[in-house]
Amino acid sequence: MVKWELDVSDNLNQRTEGFSASIGMSRERFITLAILSQLEEMEMNMDERRKTADPSEKKTLSQTYIKIGDEDVPVGPKGGYDHVKVKS
Repeated sequence: MVKWELDVSDNLNQRTEGFSASIGMSRERFITLAILSQLEEMEMNMDERRKTADPSEKKTLSQTYIKIGDEDVPVGPKGGYDHVKVKS
């Protein structure tokens, strides 16, 4: 588990304390829930961007290669190796 230490304004600190108390939740639990909610929203936005992105504009961060004979062949949709077509 990660321990978060946040420096926030007194106003935000009081509002967080008041709101979490009004819904019967500890301040730490409320902050954790808020952070997880934001991360989930960011994940959904990234998924949507991936779905609507132009395939030609997608950038690959890394590429996996396998060795076939003396040649390193990239694996994947843009690579030259298709594991479905290869028979042992």
